[in-house]
Amino acid sequence: MKLATSARHGTRHGTVTVWVLISLSVLLGVLAIGMDGGRMMDERRRAQSGADAAALAAAGDLYENSSQNKGADPNGTARAAALRLAAANGYANDGLNSVVTVNIPPQSGQFAGQADYVEVVIESRAEAGFTGGLQSGL
Repeated sequence: MKLATSARHGTRHGTVTVWVLISLSVLLGVLAIGMDGGRMMDERRRAQSGADAAALAAAGDLYENSSQNKGADPNGTARAAALRLAAANGYANDGLNSVVTVNIPPQSGQFAGQADYVEVVIESRAEAGFTGGLQSGL
């Protein structure tokens, strides 16, 4: 019985090093996308919670003044309450890091144009984390 032997007897200098470097770069890219994707999802959840809380603050003000204002916000107190609560949640409406839009009545959605309803939209601009560092290095 004869054992099969490899026909290649040449050396493979540096082949493993090249494959390790390629594999590490791919793994680093996947890690960067995963970390930044998780951060973006967390920021989205945080902005949604801030918008919900701000809308509830404005709705509470509309309810308190409903007998006088009939669901409108002529003095801007409901809008101010929404902006105050959004700022307390970290969305200062500074135009750089966040933009908070308060619509009374709402401009979109199921209750668009109806008095007694509030729509709060928070746009948050989060800085790129891990992938931003990779892009600046390229």
